Amino acid sequence: MSENGSPCVQIEAHTLSKTAGTGGALEIQIEYPSVSGCACAPVLSAFYKKRAEDRLRACLRKPLGQAERQTRAFGGLTQPLRAGSSFCVMYNRGGLLSIFCDSWEELGCAGSFLRRESCTWELGSGRAVPASAFFRRSAWRKLAADSIVQQIAQWESRQEGAFFSDARSVCRRLYGYYLADDGMVFYYPAETLGPRNLGIPSFLVRYESFGNMLSRPL
Repeated sequence: MSENGSPCVQIEAHTLSKTAGTGGALEIQIEYPSVSGCACAPVLSAFYKKRAEDRLRACLRKPLGQAERQTRAFGGLTQPLRAGSSFCVMYNRGGLLSIFCDSWEELGCAGSFLRRESCTWELGSGRAVPASAFFRRSAWRKLAADSIVQQIAQWESRQEGAFFSDARSVCRRLYGYYLADDGMVFYYPAETLGPRNLGIPSFLVRYESFGNMLSRPL
């Protein structure tokens, strides 16, 4: 049971695995969630299964093509290239479920790729919930952006050059979010706010920071 008495749903991890290409040039491993314990569980499970199957098909196009080209160019690979996806359940209580999924590719001399997608589900209806649905007033966007700007400044005080020079203005256009136990996490695509080694820039804004802007307790 969650803190407010609503039962948490159960999440089981499933994996699609495949080795493809000449000499097993590409290893694919796609992890996805299966949901049980709520009326909309079959719908959510089907959604994530289809996404995983789509991801597998995508890996058999561009990443596999890159693996084959490198196999021909180098007369074979010392180790296979890799592609896949993983997921993380960040919030599971009060009739809400928030999950993010990361897709990645490690393609040798062609470089690496990382992308994040997230969904927050209202389990009573089975519908995805936009961030705006949790707030009474639109001022939450400015508050969140101001917090992110402040966090970037603090980050740069510890690690100079971690972000691009325009990061503090670019971040004001919020991109994606998910719920966590202690706040709302806003994230941006890789290489949007900083160089590739920054990964997926993510910023926690605590629920109490929003005060009475929240339309429901979280």
